[in-house]
Amino acid sequence: MTIEKRRTFRVPCQERVTFSTCKTHTLKKSKTTQILRGKCSTGRMLDLSVGGMQLEVKENINPGELLRLVFELGQTKISTMARVVHVEKNIHSRRYLGLQFLYMTKGQRQIISDYVQKQLKNTYAPAPA
Repeated sequence: MTIEKRRTFRVPCQERVTFSTCKTHTLKKSKTTQILRGKCSTGRMLDLSVGGMQLEVKENINPGELLRLVFELGQTKISTMARVVHVEKNIHSRRYLGLQFLYMTKGQRQIISDYVQKQLKNTYAPAPA
């Protein structure tokens, strides 16, 4: 039996996600941090919560890496950053990334929260009498 560590509910989701790996670079003189983006790729979201998502990808990505994500929920496009928390590999050379969202606006969090709540209601709605 696995004990759930998440603080938020997650729901299945089959949305396409565009992502790019990112590296941070701190400028010595101004002490500001720049985010440098790498090659753009696509993956498939497998589940979603307010705190993060599980993403299926072909690329070799490691825990701790930063990703720039763009995906749509309904008619709304969400663009945010995420940290790779864990990686699982399968026998078909696919990787399942556990992502934690970073730098998300209140509006983006609300959109995701509303989406998750709607999916939970649809999943656990009482059967018609």
